[in-house]
Amino acid sequence: MTHTILPSSSFSEMLHVLRRRSGLKQKDVAIAAGLDQSYFASFENGRRAPPSLEALHKILDAIEAGPEDRATLLHAAFWERSGHQLEQLLPQAQLESLREHLYQLVKKDQVGIELLSKLSSLPDEKLQLLVSVASWPSNALDIVSLFASLPPRELSLVTRVVAAAVRAEQSEEETM
Repeated sequence: MTHTILPSSSFSEMLHVLRRRSGLKQKDVAIAAGLDQSYFASFENGRRAPPSLEALHKILDAIEAGPEDRATLLHAAFWERSGHQLEQLLPQAQLESLREHLYQLVKKDQVGIELLSKLSSLPDEKLQLLVSVASWPSNALDIVSLFASLPPRELSLVTRVVAAAVRAEQSEEETM
């Protein structure tokens, strides 16, 4: 029986399908990933939020997930960790657009995966910057991918400039 995963499936559903597709038992994946079996099972059963990126990569290695499945599961993990925050910031149509843009970004290449990994650890105020991505044209994904490959010093500078611009915009809105 072929199991299909969809970008709209939950993280736990996708993980379950991928593990079953690999032919491994939960215990085997847990051992290969260096995790406790009950800890791994709690991700697959939806009792816990997705694991850390390090643990997730070990799980993906253990089940020998291909690039498309890796991208899909990483996207789902990000969305489950951060989606609730975005739901409070965006109307439904923009939320779906952002979700699709992020999925395409992760599917695009390793740089997209690295960027999404970095985004997963953003605090709420920086996560709000993602809201603007929903209205970007698709070629803007190339620009975003470039930011992920910047050395830390340059990325830090870009982050400070963007934060200053956001503060200025917020200040402008407050005075209106």
